[in-house]
Amino acid sequence: MKNKITKHPDQWIITRYGDFVRIKDSLISIETSLEKIREHLKKPYKGIVRFQVKTSEQISKERYDKVLEEVNFDYNKLHDWIYDEKNKDKIEIIKGKELSDQDFWEATAAIINHILNSFHFDNNDKNNNWNTKWRVKSSNEQKILVNEETGQVIYNAVFPSFKFGIFDREEYSIPLPKETKPKEKHTSTLIFLHGTYGAGSLDQMAEKFPGLKVIHPYSPTLQYDMWHDSKPAPGGQCKGWINITGDAWEIMEQDVCPDNTQINYDKTDQSIHLDYPQLMRSVAYVNEIVEQEITRGIPPEKIFISGYSQGGSLTLAVALTSQHKLGGFISLCGLLPRRDKLLAATQDKNKKVPILIINIEALVEKIILIILKDLLN
Repeated sequence: MKNKITKHPDQWIITRYGDFVRIKDSLISIETSLEKIREHLKKPYKGIVRFQVKTSEQISKERYDKVLEEVNFDYNKLHDWIYDEKNKDKIEIIKGKELSDQDFWEATAAIINHILNSFHFDNNDKNNNWNTKWRVKSSNEQKILVNEETGQVIYNAVFPSFKFGIFDREEYSIPLPKETKPKEKHTSTLIFLHGTYGAGSLDQMAEKFPGLKVIHPYSPTLQYDMWHDSKPAPGGQCKGWINITGDAWEIMEQDVCPDNTQINYDKTDQSIHLDYPQLMRSVAYVNEIVEQEITRGIPPEKIFISGYSQGGSLTLAVALTSQHKLGGFISLCGLLPRRDKLLAATQDKNKKVPILIINIEALVEKIILIILKDLLN
């Protein structure tokens, strides 16, 4: 039994009960549009094949995404799903208690070593691939480790702590957001979400609005399959909120070139695939920050979300799905991501809240200043 785990450590979850669980191949589901784009990228474009084979991370992700979407990306519900009797035929489970101590730790070591060595392309920035999250259930804090790239999860089991100590090592977590403290009494919060590859900060906002705290969350480092002619794909690692598959140059030729007088948005949508499960994991992360601000005494209507590029797209996703009526949203150079799914999951909380969508990079800082001044006064 141990060999099943050690041969394919990327396929297994470790539950709170110390069991090893694998979602069966029959549940693997890949969106048709994604498969079409991958096939298209296999064809040479200007002499370059932009997609060759799926990486192990992509294969692992396909195994978990369907179930994660079914439980609305709630990892407590995922744990319940695993032990739900009606799902017993959808999983393979190896009881930890049925393994010898040596086999148990060898299986655990295989999975953890896979975690720590999951990067490729000699990227040394390993801080952000995994996100340690706390969850509270039945008054007990329960820590889980989530791979933000693949959806694979390790629960902090009830058996003695892992000998590897990964749950106590902050270097395997997404860093805490950078915060610019308000100059005066804290009365409002701006959460600014960076774009692909990361971005600078908006520290100057605190000078203009003395009661404003600015939070700059750090995204995970993800596999990124958007072809930019000079970036490695598939499997290139970069900071970002969502994996995108497609060819940036083809998309630009289709909808933003000066000589293209008739934009075909449907054709563009067929040339780019935004990863919905990854998007919703990022939405959940932003929601956690919002909840933290509310618990600190900031009213929801005094919390604002803004972002650039990918961060702008994430801003719109939060606006559509938030359970709180927030103060306002500013999306800079972002598109509405996965409207096929998001519009079906839309909440009404922010239906009448102001949302600014703008795609002019110049004047961005002045625009944010003007909008916030109007909203805060």
